[in-house]
Amino acid sequence: MKKAKIKLNDYSRILLSETSPYDVPIIFTNNWFYQKIKNKREKNQAIQDIINYAFDRKDLDEFSMPMRYKIRKDDISYRHMGLIHPAQQLNMLEFYKTYADQILLYCSKSSFSIRRPAKVASSYFKPNKLQESKSLKSSSAERISDESNFRHSTSYFAYDRHTKLYQFFEDEEFFKLEGKYTDFWSIDITKCFDSLYSHSISWATKGKFRAKSTKAKDTFGAIFDRLMQRSNFNETNGIIIGNEVSRIFAETILQDVDYKVKLTLSGIGLQESIDYDVRRYVDDYFIFASSPETCQSVLEAIEDNLRGYKLFVNKQKTKKTQKPFITGITRSKLATSNSLTDLYDLLFLTEENITRVNTIRIRSTYSVVKSFINKIKSPCHDDKETYYVMTGYVISALTNKIRDTYNTAPNELSKEDFSSYRNAFVIILKIAFHLFSVNPSFNNSIKLSMLSYISFNFFERYFPEEEKTIKLLINGYIRDFFESGKCKQSLDSANNYFPIEFSNLLFVARNMGSDYLLNHKQIKSIFDLEGAKKRREKFLEQEENSDYFQLTSLLYYIGNEPEYDRIKNEAIKEINSRLSNLEDLHKDAKLCYLLLDSISCPFIPERNRKTWSSRLYETIYKNKPDTEKANNFFNSISEEQWFISWYYPDLWNTLEKKELQFEY
Repeated sequence: MKKAKIKLNDYSRILLSETSPYDVPIIFTNNWFYQKIKNKREKNQAIQDIINYAFDRKDLDEFSMPMRYKIRKDDISYRHMGLIHPAQQLNMLEFYKTYADQILLYCSKSSFSIRRPAKVASSYFKPNKLQESKSLKSSSAERISDESNFRHSTSYFAYDRHTKLYQFFEDEEFFKLEGKYTDFWSIDITKCFDSLYSHSISWATKGKFRAKSTKAKDTFGAIFDRLMQRSNFNETNGIIIGNEVSRIFAETILQDVDYKVKLTLSGIGLQESIDYDVRRYVDDYFIFASSPETCQSVLEAIEDNLRGYKLFVNKQKTKKTQKPFITGITRSKLATSNSLTDLYDLLFLTEENITRVNTIRIRSTYSVVKSFINKIKSPCHDDKETYYVMTGYVISALTNKIRDTYNTAPNELSKEDFSSYRNAFVIILKIAFHLFSVNPSFNNSIKLSMLSYISFNFFERYFPEEEKTIKLLINGYIRDFFESGKCKQSLDSANNYFPIEFSNLLFVARNMGSDYLLNHKQIKSIFDLEGAKKRREKFLEQEENSDYFQLTSLLYYIGNEPEYDRIKNEAIKEINSRLSNLEDLHKDAKLCYLLLDSISCPFIPERNRKTWSSRLYETIYKNKPDTEKANNFFNSISEEQWFISWYYPDLWNTLEKKELQFEY
């Protein structure tokens, strides 16, 4: 992709990158929300009234309830996320608009940080001509929307120095630090975001004593404090995990910690860049020094200053290394990189940055796959965490290779090329799905979804008479995963948990066409309709509840396929029961998202959508509409998409933008 200039006065773009989590289903996007806010005056009156009632509430003393949900962290634990109410997202937009300069100022205190906002971004990514000419659109498309017109905005701020942690370890800076020092320690803050006290932002910006002795409400710190509280059900302990605003809040506080650590060490005669160096990526600290004693002094200074913010080091995760600074992950990554090179040499020919598939005959794709898997397993033996990291590294690398193959392929390929391309794609897909079954994380599901999508589109384009072959193959791998012990274990152990990372694969399968859907029993199990029925009466009172993702994802997957009408009717019944009371629409995030996306869903019968539309009318205008008003209101809003991209051709654009978003 190439870069293009951003209109710096387009503050609404904050909604594209800063306010919603990375870890949401790939069919969820803030693009439509951004469009409506940016072009509010051009929208019809009904849309403007919805925005004014449900979203545009600038009173920072009015709180809202985020939609809390969880995603898999590892085999036994989950990461708890939060999707903020759209009204609070608009308050965040206004905060950035007013205080962007102060954010940059308070995030410039530390010399330790390697991920900090440094300036307002001035460019965004857009597809190059080659990508545009080979638009990845499935032939099973039912409707083309204008989703592809949204720019690929990565973030409101440009970041210094790294946006992803692995970049630091591959950077020349790390190489120089290894040459300079003999000892390297890495430490982690225990439950950093869950432990942050919202009032402590004023301690970081004004000093703890001064902040406690003055009660001004119009300072940067006080307003940021209220913003984080009001978006989080008025909680002062802990901040919402998942969005970039929360990371900037944490960065502002940790910048002050870093500054004080440096002063503490200077007070005992230790000088930065002479006796030690420290690098921090969000809540991970990396200490470099020439003796364990100096590392210990730095660690104690960090612990002492974190304690002032009621933050603590997770000592179980502290790792100590001496030169050479090579960890199990580094060692395995080097070996895995060599294995990938060997695999690429076997399958591909690359000349002048153009990738072609090698025509060499492969007798057994299974043997190639088995050999590669064993090679990357070997350096990870007895180290489960390292193997998990390698799964993500390999799936990402394979996805990039297949994308390069697609983007640089000639305009036409002959039938004689089919066998070679099929073997190469089969081997790569087998490896990727196997590794996903080992570690079905959210990030891996995004990469695997992209890999699968590119693969079947490649065969649709170049070998249309054989496209069913690759689709059946991908479908088989998806079915195998959902029948695997790993998947069943996750579903059985789940409690009020919808597997977002698993559902992403189903969205890709949906885009292959109706012939590749799972059977009724599998669908009801994965989407847990029985669980939804049990939670029906508790929907509004449960803070952590992923019914919105569960029900909208189910409707997207089954679409208008008549054989799934019974399941659809059950889902609609569950939605209707949850939308019976809209009193808290302007405060309850899960209610707001579910209502708007259900009204816009093209797979739900119009009579149901009209019922919910009339309830919305009554909530906004405080009176029941007559038939004419109800119909006019519904007709004005029913074609509007809000947060779920219901139309299948949009999937590639949301996948591509997901890749550009910051993940943490």
